[in-house]
Amino acid sequence: MTSRNIYLLTFSFLFFSSVFAARIPIDKDMPAISINDDSQLGILNSRMGSRFSLNFFSGKRGIHTGALGFDSDEYSELLVGIEQDGKLEIFRLANPLIKSSYLQNQTMQLAMTGMQLKGTSSKGLEMSVTAVSPFTPANSLDETEAIRLQISPFFYLLVKVKNTTETSVNAKLFVGLKKLPYNPIMEYAVWGYGYGRIANEIYYKDQTASNALIALESLNVKTTGFEKEAFNGLSYELSIAPKADVDVQYSYSTYYNGRVQRDNRINLDLKYYYTSFWKDIYEVKTYAKANFDKNMAASAQFENLLLRSKLSGQDKWMMALTFHADLANTFLLIDEKQRPYFYLLEGRFKHQSTVDVAHETELVALFNPWRLKLQLQQWSNYLATERVKREPERGRKAFYQGYSAAEYGPYVMHDVGDYPFISESSDYDFGPYMAAEENTNYAILLYWYWKISGDDEFVKQKLGFVEMLLHSLVNRDINGNGIVDHAQGWTTFDSSKSLRIYIENTYVGVKQISAYTMSAEMFRSLITTGDHEIGELVKMSDGEGQGFKNILDVPNEALRLRQAILYENEAKKILATLKKAQKQYGYIPVSLDKKYADGNQMSVVLGDALLYPGFTGMNSPIITETAKLLKTTYEKAYPMSLKSYGVTLTSGETPTWYSKIMVSDIVAQRWFGSTNNSVRFVYQHNVNSPFTYNDGMENESRSWIGYFYPRGVVTLGYFMNEEGFRTDKKEEFLRPLTPKGE
Repeated sequence: MTSRNIYLLTFSFLFFSSVFAARIPIDKDMPAISINDDSQLGILNSRMGSRFSLNFFSGKRGIHTGALGFDSDEYSELLVGIEQDGKLEIFRLANPLIKSSYLQNQTMQLAMTGMQLKGTSSKGLEMSVTAVSPFTPANSLDETEAIRLQISPFFYLLVKVKNTTETSVNAKLFVGLKKLPYNPIMEYAVWGYGYGRIANEIYYKDQTASNALIALESLNVKTTGFEKEAFNGLSYELSIAPKADVDVQYSYSTYYNGRVQRDNRINLDLKYYYTSFWKDIYEVKTYAKANFDKNMAASAQFENLLLRSKLSGQDKWMMALTFHADLANTFLLIDEKQRPYFYLLEGRFKHQSTVDVAHETELVALFNPWRLKLQLQQWSNYLATERVKREPERGRKAFYQGYSAAEYGPYVMHDVGDYPFISESSDYDFGPYMAAEENTNYAILLYWYWKISGDDEFVKQKLGFVEMLLHSLVNRDINGNGIVDHAQGWTTFDSSKSLRIYIENTYVGVKQISAYTMSAEMFRSLITTGDHEIGELVKMSDGEGQGFKNILDVPNEALRLRQAILYENEAKKILATLKKAQKQYGYIPVSLDKKYADGNQMSVVLGDALLYPGFTGMNSPIITETAKLLKTTYEKAYPMSLKSYGVTLTSGETPTWYSKIMVSDIVAQRWFGSTNNSVRFVYQHNVNSPFTYNDGMENESRSWIGYFYPRGVVTLGYFMNEEGFRTDKKEEFLRPLTPKGE
């Protein structure tokens, strides 16, 4: 047995002890990023679905915090420092005080559920502060304890001070915000709130939400309030023996029970789901304190994602960074009837639950399938079924491609609105009108949800909807070769002219193959045989007395089998078209329509849709043959697309889109036996960016700023490939991530 395996076994046994549980294990391969005067790195720290933020922006030497998340958060500064012999030394979470200096050699490391800063004092004390956003997997919202942990609106702040000298040390620890303290009972801000008048907890007014508070509470030692210049917080007298260390633990909490978003479709305000668990900030604080060991143990266990991997440190850093970005973009909400809603924000662009974004981000639905289920449910409410004319807005030109549901069939809208309003769609030019690609994405994501959840009943309910979406794709094929060539709209590749708007688009064609083949399997597997009641006796008043008495599951076996055959034949038709193109060109071009002068380019992303068939271990001759066909094109396109700043989306254009290129890496590893890995480009682009996760370059000199995109979380796929993940091995994969007893 290797020393690494011995370590992991020891870790699995020991992490439940309260001493170990008080720390988040940082992977030994995780890069330690220097935080200095030149640092611009921004790190999103947020709570899943709760949006509570404690974001670190090194260029500002401060944090953003607030109960409504990074779109509405407030700039502040967090003082974490130590005073010894009258000298105060602090982390770069705040600008210097008048009589203070920075701790030396400050570095930052990431974990999946945390961020850790380290520094050294001039007198030999080693100090760290770790912000922890607790997390553990949960299959459904019925797993109440796991959901509470996932979405509770608090962080843990863990401070560790180690005495490296040979003599005892007396010092004073300060932790506080550059905000006025607030008296929640008397409801006013308080000057002079410190000076020993409070102990163990302090409250601040949250300026991002009208009735929200933020609370800092010490959990394991007795602290005293302090006021130092504009900072207010909690101080602790340290006495550390030679070569010993001290751990001080805090909770950092909020609570907001007002409107988070307005759903204009149902005319209801939506609140955070966590308001169904806790009625005020005091209950949140009580939960955080009472469950400290349990919650920390769960997060420590989740860190096995990194600890058990042999991927490079840069790969692990990107996995952790983009997991943070995904958490920060999530909403879990509830209406007045206690119905849940989940939304994913597209970074600071504020477009919500865009289906194309979810094609990559929903890899993490592996840890919480309920989020994808809620999205699949809500997307079915946003179906375009008639021709729409929208007037130009904000000086933009109207965009009409894709407005064709009345003629060719319906399509799923690209998104469900912009924060803070949920509506029919966003009001930007092209976003909602991605008729061909979004319909395929819905079917692919439904299949992925089915495989990671085993939720036959829900998926069965959506098959009629899927059939309607797929049939509209068949209608959009005018020349009979299977690939959409009319009323396509745009694709997700809005930075590439050819992939975006060229018809006879082979990228879309491969997506059709995947969607058709996956749907055929669902149609065959999830049939209704009929002749049995599926509900209790139902009494209804129809104006003339008792109405229907029994609800019967109507048999649909013949219908579903016919649909399966239809779409398998459509997939085979597209496959034959691609084979013909391969024979003609020696590869598969981005477009088969010869009217485009540059339609014969090659692209590494044509196999994007094979991501989920790969992870589900899909046993389909059609998919296998498609992958075999695409391999030649990928291997020819890659060296032609490799640039100094990344891999371009097509061989004849300059933009790269890192999340999509990473999808192509992961697909190529799974299907083509490739070892290509683009993370080095993504790492270089993000390691000192204030906008992490930042997703691309337009060319060698011009960056495309992602503004906190969630998409890069697809980096998880590298680890899944390393582990040989398939959905039939899901429980084995997740077992090391789940606390004992779960």
